[in-house]
Amino acid sequence: RTLLFLPGNKFLDEAFRVPELKLAVHRALWEHVQDEAQVADDFAERDRLYALIERAAYRDPLKLQSNRQVKNEMQKLLWKIESNIEFLKKELQISEVLVTERIPPGSEQRRGLLRTFDITERGVAFGMLDLIAIPPEFALLAEQGAVQLWKDNGDGRWGGEDSRIPLLLRDEPDEGGRIVLETQNEHLSLLWTEDPVLDANGMVVTAPHTKHRFFVVVEGAGFNADALDPEVGVRNAVTGEAANVIGSVLVDERTFEHLDGAYRSRDAFLARYPFFEPEGEDGVVLRGVHILNETVIIPSTVRLTVKPGATIRFGKGVSILSYAPATLIGYKELPIRFFAENPEEPWGVFAVLNVTEPSAIQWAEFADGGEAFLNGAFFSGMVVFHNSPVTVVDTIIRNAHGDDGLNLKYVYVDINRVRFERNSFDGLDVDMALSGVVENSLFIENGNDGLDISWSSIAIRNIESANNGDKCLSVGERSAPLIYDTILRGCSIGLAVKDDSHAKVERVQFEQNGTAIAAYIKKPFFAEPSVSVLESTFKGNREQTLALSGAVITIDSAQ
Repeated sequence: RTLLFLPGNKFLDEAFRVPELKLAVHRALWEHVQDEAQVADDFAERDRLYALIERAAYRDPLKLQSNRQVKNEMQKLLWKIESNIEFLKKELQISEVLVTERIPPGSEQRRGLLRTFDITERGVAFGMLDLIAIPPEFALLAEQGAVQLWKDNGDGRWGGEDSRIPLLLRDEPDEGGRIVLETQNEHLSLLWTEDPVLDANGMVVTAPHTKHRFFVVVEGAGFNADALDPEVGVRNAVTGEAANVIGSVLVDERTFEHLDGAYRSRDAFLARYPFFEPEGEDGVVLRGVHILNETVIIPSTVRLTVKPGATIRFGKGVSILSYAPATLIGYKELPIRFFAENPEEPWGVFAVLNVTEPSAIQWAEFADGGEAFLNGAFFSGMVVFHNSPVTVVDTIIRNAHGDDGLNLKYVYVDINRVRFERNSFDGLDVDMALSGVVENSLFIENGNDGLDISWSSIAIRNIESANNGDKCLSVGERSAPLIYDTILRGCSIGLAVKDDSHAKVERVQFEQNGTAIAAYIKKPFFAEPSVSVLESTFKGNREQTLALSGAVITIDSAQ
């Protein structure tokens, strides 16, 4: 029967509930069955006993079975001894673990907590947390002993009452080049199991599932929780081989860490963020120069106003998420600025989510932001308005490190005199717009598309999109824009129309593009797109049109 069963003797049962004793027994047993000489001695003793019993049984005149039947029974016993040894070998190689890696919220990271690992042991043989590995660029942290491993004392939280496991820096990295720190305390690293679940007949119903929690901690400030990205190694404590990781899960506890902030009262918000000032009945005001080192959640109970001349510098990954309407109106001489404290370390996003009242941005500049996942929502742009109407005028959006400089979803589009410059990917991304207009704006040297729209029927007029990495203007997923009085210049594709989109183009200049107009199906479940071009000019393009997959491009009065 399986080694999951206890011996059945009260004294031995209690002894086997002591992890170190049970491990010692299993190791002794493994050593025995792996030793060919000892196994040969076992077989020799088996054969000696077999011969003694066989002679006596054959000579017994009172036995009921024939000699042939006796021999068959004896052969079964011989086979059972061999099969038991093989069974023990297989049993002791079963060490199965489930690993849940938890990225702690920002408040815990600031205390130094890098990761929490919940390792559930469910095998016959105990497991052993053998090592942690970190990227080679953090070798100095490892050499200084700044990377620490702690065993939870049972309360589920890292603190001084937990037990620190000594680590030793291995001379050689692992196969992936990662720095390896090996555990040096077998007692604290042991992944033991409790008793299995038995039915009324004493049979094993479920293998034991025993969870052990460990904390990876970095001493000192300034580490990047995502970049450090530790891995754990678990081995079979009996055989020394790698344990079988039958499941691994990553839980990002940062996802909803700011959710309570969405519903704070104004008084509670001002107490939490005293650099904001009250204004009127429900307003909060941000003015002057500030450095933000933690994400700020603007609750739905207030109205946000950022005053002219305000300059906000964000720490790495820091965001402002507003559930309230936001008014950011500066002056030409006193613009509002949202910058990174260190341009080499992008901040997060300025996002407004699910607000029915309109927001406004004018005479503002946003630079060096990125993207963020906050309160269960992903924000792909440095500036984001999701299901929240907004007007953006006289504004600069540049050097965004995420997918978009400005991302608009489920809104009426009102963009006028905005400059999108040198964003890493798309300058402006419009998804599922109700209607609206993008006008009098510049899209210059963005890494991917200058302007990207999908599921949107909007007007695009008097814009210039030039020298972007891929498309000057991308139209996709059943969009139907009217594009006129526009310049599309110096892109791989001037205008791309895809996936059942139908664009009307009037008085547009296509200059020095790889392909002036391309129409095609990108996603096979969409119908063919079409482009209708009137009174437009084509100069210096390598290819004027490219229509694929049944797409139709019609040009009338081209110059």
